Amino acid sequence: MADEGGSEPPVSAADADALVAEAVRRRAEQQSGKAMCRRLPVVAGCAVAGLLLITCGSLLGEPAADPAIVAGAIALAIAGLLLLRALDLSPVTQWGAPVGEPCPACGERGLREDRVAAREANGIVALCTPVCGYAEARPAPGDGRASRRGLSRSEAAVDDVL
Repeated sequence: MADEGGSEPPVSAADADALVAEAVRRRAEQQSGKAMCRRLPVVAGCAVAGLLLITCGSLLGEPAADPAIVAGAIALAIAGLLLLRALDLSPVTQWGAPVGEPCPACGERGLREDRVAAREANGIVALCTPVCGYAEARPAPGDGRASRRGLSRSEAAVDDVL
């Protein structure tokens, strides 16, 4: 939780508030099941498209059958990967990764952290249980400054979908 190198600038108070609010919102959505339910229609769509391509490809003549079956198999593989991500957002799983240190506020070991992006800031947010309410935001390692530009394209795309 503490800065290992000490070279990262602290997150501004406004950015920290935005990051903590976003982390609390994501944790609440995961615990309610909304985050997972938003992903399931995309998973189902990819699976149906893959099955349709495989079925139609087998009904088509020889020249078109192989590419359609391969495209269908790729669509099913993508559906499987999306399903794995949707299962990560299940209400059964906990938000974030365990920190391994006791909470500075309550002393319990319920502290969990995850990477969060909000507005123009991104960073690592540590949250304790909702009962305790402790929260801490710090810049993500290697970002230099807490900036949304530090996200990879896939992370930014996922955050835009969420």
